[in-house]
Amino acid sequence: MLGELEELLSRRATWPSVALLLAGFVFVFLLFGLRRKLLGQAFGQLLDERLKGYTPAQARQLFATLGTRGSSLYAVSQLSLDVVFVGIYGTLFGFLLVRLYEPETARLLLLAPLLTMAADLLEDVLTAALAWSYRENVRSWPWDLLCWAAAGSTLAKFLLFFLSFVLVLVGLVLRL
Repeated sequence: MLGELEELLSRRATWPSVALLLAGFVFVFLLFGLRRKLLGQAFGQLLDERLKGYTPAQARQLFATLGTRGSSLYAVSQLSLDVVFVGIYGTLFGFLLVRLYEPETARLLLLAPLLTMAADLLEDVLTAALAWSYRENVRSWPWDLLCWAAAGSTLAKFLLFFLSFVLVLVGLVLRL
């Protein structure tokens, strides 16, 4: 499977494609800023932006602050804007890895962005489910368990994203 993926990415990974994906990355990142503004939140306050994770109590506080409309907007953006972002950065990392490394090495290294994408997509689904299922003044262990799973996927996403980024940087240095 990784060999087929490496071949597919290698055929499509031109520098103009990389530039286009980079532009898409920046554009969607700016749209995340607009989402934060619409929700009245500063950077790092939304669940998917918390580098140190979050607890069920912190998630409940966020959804109470956002209210029903804000929580719904957050959930929809997690399943639309963030899913597009995952595709953009995952493809960008994949393109860069196949351009910077020999095919045998790239095949193995592609696991990093693939796992990043999987963690991020899981986070998207779980945080949307949390937003839509939140009820003020109601505590339940299934919701708390779902929240811990979402927080774990958020932490995994950030660690794997960092790993993918470092692999690209190492590839750039090796190419110099």
